[in-house]
Amino acid sequence: MALKPGNTTLMAAAAAAVLLALAGCGEKPTGSGQQSAVNPSSPVNTGTYAEGQPVKSKFNEFEDATAITYHQPEIPKGADVETLVKSEGKSTTVSLKVEGLEANRKFGAHVHVKPCGKEPGSSGPHYQNKKDPVQPSVDPAYANPKNEVWLDFKTDQDGNAQVESTVDWKFRPGEGRSIVIHAMPTMTEKGKAGMAGDRLACINIR
Repeated sequence: MALKPGNTTLMAAAAAAVLLALAGCGEKPTGSGQQSAVNPSSPVNTGTYAEGQPVKSKFNEFEDATAITYHQPEIPKGADVETLVKSEGKSTTVSLKVEGLEANRKFGAHVHVKPCGKEPGSSGPHYQNKKDPVQPSVDPAYANPKNEVWLDFKTDQDGNAQVESTVDWKFRPGEGRSIVIHAMPTMTEKGKAGMAGDRLACINIR
């Protein structure tokens, strides 16, 4: 049911995870929820978005954790998402699991620099290990899955998918704060590299 990049292997190290339910529609996302700890090494946030304020995490790793959808029915209110970010040595693994999205559909997804916000553009550009001096970045020398975290996936007949990516670097402090799901798979050609259409949803990860 999932599209998994070939260079991705989830390591058995202590993990930081977020489990949230997407909600809202259009440009006015709203939410409420609660937090719980499964165990000390695996902080988890859970919630179902309705009216209220974004979920506040009691874990430093996921301060102000939220899951916001900007488009229905592609990513409907009540859809679930789980993210996992693990660092070991010089590498970082990011995984994304979704349930209840539009079925049999391809999506683009990347780690972005800033946290999610009410507007789709609030999360800023893609996180890049080596920053492209020209923005927006569409040069494949910078906009590629080794310099960024790409998590493109295709949902199954139930709207579910799981994907992960491992890169040989760690996030800079204060950056790499969210995963944005886009309307189409990520382009790779020069002048369009990294582009993946509209921002459909955003999930805070750090």
